[in-house]
Amino acid sequence: MKAENAPVEIKDLAVSGKDLLDEGIPAVHIATVLNTLLSHAVVQPTDNTKERLLKLAHGIEKNLAER
Repeated sequence: MKAENAPVEIKDLAVSGKDLLDEGIPAVHIATVLNTLLSHAVVQPTDNTKERLLKLAHGIEKNLAER
């Protein structure tokens, strides 16, 4: 069952690919970061805010860069 107000598509997230690029996340990681954010926000819809998602995005990108 879908949580109330949970995003169902990337376009439903409070951040966009442009927001991530503006934050310095490399273009090569944008799709992976957005998909990971969507997976997170589906189960934690209250985290679907720009501030929270950008914080999470930086952590995700850091993990990707370390691979």
